[in-house]
Amino acid sequence: MLVAGTNGKGSCCEALADLATSAGVSFGVTTSPHLQRFNERIRINGAEATDQQIVSAFEQIESVRADISLSYFEFACLAALLLFKEADLDLAILEIGLGGRLDAMNLVDPDLAVILPIALDHQSYLGDTLEAIGFEKAGILRPNGTLVLADPEPPNSILAEAARQRCRVRRIGRAFDWVDGEVSWMAADLRQSL
Repeated sequence: MLVAGTNGKGSCCEALADLATSAGVSFGVTTSPHLQRFNERIRINGAEATDQQIVSAFEQIESVRADISLSYFEFACLAALLLFKEADLDLAILEIGLGGRLDAMNLVDPDLAVILPIALDHQSYLGDTLEAIGFEKAGILRPNGTLVLADPEPPNSILAEAARQRCRVRRIGRAFDWVDGEVSWMAADLRQSL
C-alpha cells in the first residue's frame, strides 16, 4: 500500500498497521520523519528494525549502487524495502515522503493506493494549486488499481488520473463511512466531532 496526502499519512499508516495486527497479517510499515531514532522509520510486525538490520541493509545497498547517487530518503526507502523483502511479509504499508509521482517509494507497484486530503504544501516542489498538487499525488496510481480516496472534495486532477488509469475508486462518504470514538469521516464531508 502506498499512502499519500498532505496531512494524516502517519496516522493512516498506524491505523492500517493496527488492522493488519488484528487480522493476523505479517506487515511492515515505513514512515518519515523519525522523532528520536532512525529505527522508528522501519517497523516489522510492530517492532522497530534493529541497528544491525539497518546497517546490514545499508551495506547491501552500498555494495550494489556503484556510482548511483542516493539521497538520505532514498537510502531509507531502499533499506525498508529490502528488510521487508527479507522478512517475507504479507503486507507493506509505505508512506510517501513528498508528493507521490517522483517520490522514491513510488518505485513500488501497490495493490492499493490511499490518498488523504490535499492542501497547499511544498508548493515550490509540487505546484501552486490544489490541482497541481493533486496531479503529483495521483502519480501513485497504477492501471486497473484500487484507490481509497479520503478527500471529500479531491482535486479533479486526482479523479481524472484515476479514470485514465481505470482505477476502482472508494471514496469516503460515498463508498464507505468511518467512525472511531470522537473522530468521524461521514457523508460528503470529513469532520471531527467534538
